[in-house]
Amino acid sequence: MDVESLIWNLAEAKVALPSVKSEYCNAHSIHYKPKAPEFYVEPALDALNVLSPILLISAPAAVGKTTLAHYIHAKLIAAGQGALYIPLQNASIGHDFFAGRLAGVFPELSKRQILDSVFKGEIILLFDGYDEVTMRSDQIDRNKKFIAEIKSELDDFERRNGKARPCIAFLFRSVFADFGIFDEIKKDAAEISVLFFDAARRKQFLTQYLDSKGKPSKGHLSRDFLDVFENSLETAKDDASAFFGHAIVLSAFGDYLHEQNEVNAVRLVSSLKSSETTEAVAVNLLTSIIKLILEREEGKFPVQDYTNHMPNFSPYSSQVQEELLLGVAADEFLRRAGQTPDRVANAINKLVSQLETHVDYSTIDDAIKERLSRDYRNELERRITHHPFIDVPLFRAENLAMLENVEFRNPVYREYYFAQVVLRDANRTWALDAARNDYSHYLALFFLGLVNDRDISKYEGFLFSLISLFATSSSGNDFYFKLQWDPDAERWEGTIDTSHLQVKPFFLSSPLLTISIPPHGILQDAIFIGGADCILEVAGPGPGAADARIELADCSFVAPEVLFSAYVTKFANCEISCETLNFADQVGSLEGVDTLAIRGLNGKEVQLQRSDYVKSRWDTALNAAKNVGGLKGKALFQRKLQKILLRFRKHHRAEFGCYDKKFRTRILADSSDIEVGELSNFLFEREFLTRIPGLIVMKQGNFSMYDINYAKQNQISFGPKSDNLYTELIASPHGTLFK
Repeated sequence: MDVESLIWNLAEAKVALPSVKSEYCNAHSIHYKPKAPEFYVEPALDALNVLSPILLISAPAAVGKTTLAHYIHAKLIAAGQGALYIPLQNASIGHDFFAGRLAGVFPELSKRQILDSVFKGEIILLFDGYDEVTMRSDQIDRNKKFIAEIKSELDDFERRNGKARPCIAFLFRSVFADFGIFDEIKKDAAEISVLFFDAARRKQFLTQYLDSKGKPSKGHLSRDFLDVFENSLETAKDDASAFFGHAIVLSAFGDYLHEQNEVNAVRLVSSLKSSETTEAVAVNLLTSIIKLILEREEGKFPVQDYTNHMPNFSPYSSQVQEELLLGVAADEFLRRAGQTPDRVANAINKLVSQLETHVDYSTIDDAIKERLSRDYRNELERRITHHPFIDVPLFRAENLAMLENVEFRNPVYREYYFAQVVLRDANRTWALDAARNDYSHYLALFFLGLVNDRDISKYEGFLFSLISLFATSSSGNDFYFKLQWDPDAERWEGTIDTSHLQVKPFFLSSPLLTISIPPHGILQDAIFIGGADCILEVAGPGPGAADARIELADCSFVAPEVLFSAYVTKFANCEISCETLNFADQVGSLEGVDTLAIRGLNGKEVQLQRSDYVKSRWDTALNAAKNVGGLKGKALFQRKLQKILLRFRKHHRAEFGCYDKKFRTRILADSSDIEVGELSNFLFEREFLTRIPGLIVMKQGNFSMYDINYAKQNQISFGPKSDNLYTELIASPHGTLFK
């Protein structure tokens, strides 16, 4: 069933409303005249084609239930069908509420006349906002009495007149059904679910919303703008693009686009279409959407008691919601770490304490104080489990122990709040390996967008997680990270290079830099270049940790002193340029040393500092790694050629290419990789590689003639004829290092 079919069924009687008392309606915000939305995109419904007298219309939070109610009301009135829109947000619901409220609207009719007209389908009742009434246990009981009253009157009518027509609709947030309020009436009810906007409806809504904002409209840009931003979120996490299934999210999205002038809007769409997510756009837009929804939720909290007794107290401000949501984010991390998730409970305790220490609280009677404190705690517990950002698996409302299991319904909310959790607790070890912990680069974007002046010095322990998170934005070889000491500014400057993301630099101030890697952590495609007074340490789990190995792959470390202190380190094609290479006494295992390239810095011989154990086990391999990385001849040629070729991508072209900047910084490693530099010069001279503005182009056919091909994305195969290319290299002036 769709919305139009639903309206057609409700409008079958086509009887106008009896005379109403407008003063009563106005006093209770009851609409007898429609309040039609400026435009409306009908959502899809999950419903049977046969309706019952009672309609239970549920929807996820922020999907647009109230707008749907007003739309149905307007359509019914336009069809000649009498209907009332009755909001329940501030109603005092209880026994006789149903008949009593209708008697106030229709004072000239008897109770029997009113109820018969309702159940005959001559007066349609649209009750909206049932999920926004207070959910204290006493109020839940009164709500059940309200439903029991409707059930009793319905049964009485059907005993006298037979089956009632579809006539009463309740619109509420989906999780509200968990309170059991509708249990008594369910057999007389049709359950209808309002679904998130699908992709087509999202585009239709955004276009119409922008057109409704006046001239000049950006509606013609909405399709491309939404497509590319959804793709960006989908790249981050599979279910993240569902973030835009909410009407309020799309509205905020539309406001952002509407505020851009035409030139900026077109440029922005063009940039996003070329697969580049601009950090400022992503962070600013998503943050503004989140804040808008928080402001909207403020009005959903029942404030009557607090307004009467504590007029200066804000029980459910955006800041209060943020405290609860930060607790949800922290609890998720604690659960994953095998620790007790208690942050939501602590946040509620803190907020109740703020109530009890508020200046207004001291002026009220003790009995009222006790009731307000108890009710406030209960309401906060209910609200966090029913917040639009939140989901509770297998939740039942009466099981408040489930507080510790609440989680975010979408990765966007989840990563926004976890970024704030990290910022609030700088001393904690937030060891996130994005590949194993299901976080995306949006967490890193939110983190950098929130930290003061982009100086992460207080969060050095989060550096590995930051690199790991940004690595998820790209397909492996399209990404690299660089952290370099700026002697003039006396600080490290971190930059991210990926074809999918534009990220502004960030900074650290201490010349002693420690990169702390958690168990099983893999640091990949990262370059660290320190200044004259810098020391680089790569740290990891110590001897007592289970599964303590860390892995370093395709990384470069340049500093006067480089220190490795993890108990077990595996190297894979890494380069170290230093004056002193230090292995801490606790080092117990070094793997992949034969793939290392160790070079002296500033023309100096590398001095090895290591324990007797490391010396006895790996000194031969470490000394062999100096200058040539432990490889010689054809093996060195193949490794360096593979390093070059694996950086090339199609980039929407027929041939493989590599951006010129990436070629210089990642392949040539800013001229520090001497062997790659010589091999590259040879390939350019032989026209295996050519230059066009901004791009290095690789002629794959030339390599294929020498049996050198892509075996798979991260592997090059070398056939028998590849020996011929190696022979030609060592016969050239560029082949000396490869002999």
